[in-house]
Amino acid sequence: MNVVSYFILLLLLLLLPFVPGLLEIRRKQDAQPLRVARNYDVKVRYFANRFREYIRTHFAGQLSTMRSQARTLQGELEDGSHYCLVAREAAIAFERAEREAQVTTRMFIADADLTLPGAMTYLNELYASGTITGADEDIYRAMLAEADITLGQDSMLLRWMHADGEIRIASGCVLYGRVSADKRIMIDSQVRFRRLNAPEILFGSNTPPPQATAQPRQEIQPEDLAVEVDIAAGRWLIEDDLDLADNSCVHANLVVTGTLRIGRNCEIHGSIKSHKLLHIDSGCAIHGSVVSMQAIQISTGCYLKGPLISEAQVHIDANCRIGSVSLPTTITAEDIHIQANCLAHGTVWARSNGTLS
Repeated sequence: MNVVSYFILLLLLLLLPFVPGLLEIRRKQDAQPLRVARNYDVKVRYFANRFREYIRTHFAGQLSTMRSQARTLQGELEDGSHYCLVAREAAIAFERAEREAQVTTRMFIADADLTLPGAMTYLNELYASGTITGADEDIYRAMLAEADITLGQDSMLLRWMHADGEIRIASGCVLYGRVSADKRIMIDSQVRFRRLNAPEILFGSNTPPPQATAQPRQEIQPEDLAVEVDIAAGRWLIEDDLDLADNSCVHANLVVTGTLRIGRNCEIHGSIKSHKLLHIDSGCAIHGSVVSMQAIQISTGCYLKGPLISEAQVHIDANCRIGSVSLPTTITAEDIHIQANCLAHGTVWARSNGTLS
């Protein structure tokens, strides 16, 4: 092989990776953008709404027949899965193999309330036009109730659950999927969760925490702080750690590049952001968002009006309130740990693990 042939071969090898792109520029066979459907990711009720429509589309006729004849109906769907339409006042009747294995793959649809036995695994969806009441140690794929849902102790949810009314979660449950309710969610102790959404989310108690009693506070100006403050557009920038004294009141947004510690009984009429640890002591009121690149620690009896966002962990002590019915908000972090008797409004989203102790 002479030198010219060698360089021609080398040039062809260098151009080879670009051939598909050059052909596409000429032919334009893949000119349409890829369709990316993300509704399921941003809408917590996405799966519940789709399943509700599925029930109305596929079972309207059977439900009408079942009401007129008052008997349970069974059948098979196009994909080969089986379903059971449970008549009003009727109990679920499991087949022998299901009882022995304590597992069912059938979809159960009730035109009334649905009461479930304990220690069963439901690998298909459940629907009730009334309430769904589960027993202890059940495992659910997904469920939808037009009224309320109750989970027994030590139960598990794999995908999603929605109630048009209330949801009550007993102690020891594990909620891997998204949980939503149109009225409220009430969670007992020792529960693990991922994503919750409701106008009211009560942690560890059926009684909301008491409203904090306002205490006298001293309004703070930038010159009162023991650190240098850069002021611009209503924002105080502190390129250092900041310890805000007890009983302080600030009418500004705080941005701290170090660690931020808010003393007891402080009030911030604005948002706060820390690049490191952010600690809010007991009895504080924050009227804006609370954001940290690291962990956020909220002590007892605090009220946070805006979003609570951490790139790491959020720890919330007892008797705290986040958001309000008129202004729902979001708590999101990799890990969220909440103590009993807290109330949140809106969404609580633990990307890895959420626990109620």
